[in-house]
Amino acid sequence: MDIQRSIYRLLLSLLLATGLSVPAIAQEDSGDEVFELSPFVIEADDDEGWIATSTLIGTRTRTALSDLPISVDAVTSEFLDDMGLNSVTEAAEWVAGLDSSNYLESNNDDNQTSFRGLETGGRENAQSSRNFFLWYSRTDTYNVERIDFNKGSNSLMFGDASPGGVATTYTKRAHTNRNFGSVMARYGSYDSYRLQFDYNYAINDDFAVRVNLVDRALRQYVDFWDDQLKGGHIALTYKPFKNTLIRFEAEKLDFYRTRGSNLIEVDQRAGSAGTFSDTSSSRQVLTSDGDYYDRRTELMYESDGAGGFLEPYELEDGSGPGRDNLSLAHGLTATVYSRNGDPLITLGPVPRSTNVKGNHSVLERDVEDQTLWIEQKLGDLYLELAYNHQDQTQTRNDGAFNDNLQVTGDGRVFNRADYSFKDFGNETNIFRFTAAYPLETKWFSQYFVANTSYLDDTAYSLRYRLVNKAKAYDPDTGEYDVTTDLARSHRIRFRNYMEPDNIGTASPLVDPANMPNVPGIFEPMWVIYTDVNKPYYDKRYTRDASLSASGEYFGGRLRSLLGIRHDAFKLKRYQVPGEAEDLSREELVAEYGELAWWGQDVLLGDPDQAPEQYEYQEDLDQKDTTYTAGLVFELTDAINLYGVYSTSFRWQGTDDFLSRPFGPQTGETREFGVKSSLFDDMLMVEAAVYEIDRENVAFRMDNSNGANATEALFNDVTITIDPDGSLVYNFAEEGDPGFVTIGRGLNGEHERILANEVTTGYDFSIRLRRWKGLQARFAIAYVDIVSNRFTEEYRSYVDAAAARQAERVPILEQFWPLDPNYEEGELPGDEEDLRDWLEEAQESIDAISDVNRITGRRARPWRFSWILDYEMPEEFFLPELRIILSGRYGDNYLLSTNDGVDWIGGSEHVLNLALQYKMDVFDYPTTFQVNIRNLTDLENNKIRESGGFLDTNYNDGAPTWRYRNVTPASVDFTVTVRF
Repeated sequence: MDIQRSIYRLLLSLLLATGLSVPAIAQEDSGDEVFELSPFVIEADDDEGWIATSTLIGTRTRTALSDLPISVDAVTSEFLDDMGLNSVTEAAEWVAGLDSSNYLESNNDDNQTSFRGLETGGRENAQSSRNFFLWYSRTDTYNVERIDFNKGSNSLMFGDASPGGVATTYTKRAHTNRNFGSVMARYGSYDSYRLQFDYNYAINDDFAVRVNLVDRALRQYVDFWDDQLKGGHIALTYKPFKNTLIRFEAEKLDFYRTRGSNLIEVDQRAGSAGTFSDTSSSRQVLTSDGDYYDRRTELMYESDGAGGFLEPYELEDGSGPGRDNLSLAHGLTATVYSRNGDPLITLGPVPRSTNVKGNHSVLERDVEDQTLWIEQKLGDLYLELAYNHQDQTQTRNDGAFNDNLQVTGDGRVFNRADYSFKDFGNETNIFRFTAAYPLETKWFSQYFVANTSYLDDTAYSLRYRLVNKAKAYDPDTGEYDVTTDLARSHRIRFRNYMEPDNIGTASPLVDPANMPNVPGIFEPMWVIYTDVNKPYYDKRYTRDASLSASGEYFGGRLRSLLGIRHDAFKLKRYQVPGEAEDLSREELVAEYGELAWWGQDVLLGDPDQAPEQYEYQEDLDQKDTTYTAGLVFELTDAINLYGVYSTSFRWQGTDDFLSRPFGPQTGETREFGVKSSLFDDMLMVEAAVYEIDRENVAFRMDNSNGANATEALFNDVTITIDPDGSLVYNFAEEGDPGFVTIGRGLNGEHERILANEVTTGYDFSIRLRRWKGLQARFAIAYVDIVSNRFTEEYRSYVDAAAARQAERVPILEQFWPLDPNYEEGELPGDEEDLRDWLEEAQESIDAISDVNRITGRRARPWRFSWILDYEMPEEFFLPELRIILSGRYGDNYLLSTNDGVDWIGGSEHVLNLALQYKMDVFDYPTTFQVNIRNLTDLENNKIRESGGFLDTNYNDGAPTWRYRNVTPASVDFTVTVRF
């Protein structure tokens, strides 16, 4: 692996040196390419401004968009440049039927875009397609030639994919027929900047190299929020023989993001007065005062001001803050109440730039990518052999400070963070072979494309927790007991106090390097852990084969697309030593030594280092055959009607609440539409109506019960009486008759039930070529999503738990008053827990039973985007000055269903303005552009709704809205020089 990286970096360095050392580039065109244009590539030069004419989606060979019976919205490079769009997520905002999340409302880079109300991406599935290879990472447009947004099920093209659709990007190729380049510089609000370099050098008619570089920092109004990227991409084209074409690309991307949020809230009720009160299961809490509290012993160690502690004293661990969250968005105030219902403290207004995460919430992502294509033409037969290698890693501290503030019983404001970080990543190898052959007869023609590919994907997930090593210290021996389970029992949580009038400040103790380190009392140490369902490494294999045929009949009046594909997915997973044998911690330490110290899960190596530790998972041996069948009918020379039926397959490894795998997620799309080019191709109109069925959806309930609580609730419990009259609750254990095992994992499996979703809607797009100075683009979409949740089984367990509670009532009435721990008006602690768990389970299942609504941005019924681009006439004092006014409207949607009320809101209509002017500077075409982003929001004034609740405790049941800040206006200035 190191050798491969070294070769790649050496090649990149040499080629960069070659490209950057050549003399000034000649601007003349050296002629047409000798090689006949490959059917496997898109020629961006054929795009006309904002209008694309062809795509590879359909058969993976170049096809006219109007001839395809599927929805494809192609976004050209000129459109990306004119609108200042720098990612797939940003481009998706202007496509009918797509909705992108606000990056200030997301802590990770997954699931950023929904297609027709259905999400893409995730930790295990690809975000998008890149040259028709799966792509896990974010996509910046610095080296992107085109983006094609395919809507609807289409595993024929993309294999493992969401039924809503997939975006594919085409990277910039090296051209052998000319030399060209460009330099772009942008500077904007909050010290944001972007630098790009694009340089194509045709060494001769058979060999060319192209280099693209980017260095950018995207910053926002939120303090510390910073999204940086440094990247480079090199592309080679070589024609060793007349009918042979070799292309190679290599890329290196370094993302670094310091996360912020435009959401700040505070718990409505403070914690217990005179106690420490922390709701975390963590037993070790360090505060920004330098104090340390051990929740297990209830000992408080106050700071001595010199990195140590004073003598400890006992402090009761009371009830933590809670109730509903009050918004502290721009200009709002919130009153927090004490446990007895009296006003305690009022917070706000808080500046909207405040980031309570501080500058410690980090997401770092590195990507290395290499692709090789070899194409050969044999008569009418075209062959392509392709190989893609990706290394993508991601480090993030998901335990960073949350956006939710809390208040102690004595009125101190704080937020909390668990000390944990995660290393995710994939090393992916994909081999693909494609053959394309045309068949011509006097009655019809068919274009056949056969494809087969093999994917080898090693995924890893390494998770680390900060623990207190001192809890393993034995003062009698003066040694540390390495069998102590620190990983699960002695995690460190940080509590950051802040002044009510200075919300957002952070202590230097947030950095573990600055924490106290007092032997035998507080000794921070990192440990590694995993989970049986997500253990360290897994190895994924996919083999697939497909055949498609696109035909023309009746002189091209009728066209068809038929396709079939079979995917076979397998996964072998690391087997954590001790899981199957249920070894004790002492036995694990004795056998594996340091690898098992401190409660760590044993990692013996990756699939190459310890192949004996990996086993295929029977439930993840998932196969599926998918189909595509569509027709296009040419109604007139300008109007095509089409219909298509297509299916999709997406593997998933999620279990339900009873530890049963869901199996693959499948989808079916039925779609009818029209594609037209009117008034001599001046006006392009496309419309589609569709229905998408998505099956085997893992639906996660809103339930605060943990897996252990759920397992205790769903199993039998008996009460025995000790000789002293004490009531003893005996919970069923694994191995007992009828014991119900609850799913455990890192994705809340204990809350998941099966669901299906049906999405219906329509898309409508209009594109106007420039006419009398005006160019325009409109996109309108409507979507309705119905979620059918299968709640019967989960409810049966909840009902059984309620019946067991009723059976315990007479026992409690008879024997609880005789218990030496009896207190009037109180219940035994175990009984109180069971009743709380039952109430939570009943509320969560009642909230979704007979309800098929979904919440979140993807539930937005209406979306509308518009762009008006007017170019000034020649007689204007700045001829050809362009004024680009654009807007994105999103309808109200179901924000949440708190307290049995549907909270509808969240609409927005954001306007943007751009001014663009082109002129020659020293004979080089130069573009100047000013962008005013988020000029105004016609639906909101500084804040917008994000949910709500009925204030039953302190405001007589009145509705209380939750809000987020509206992103304020920002300005950037761009200069692009082409040569």
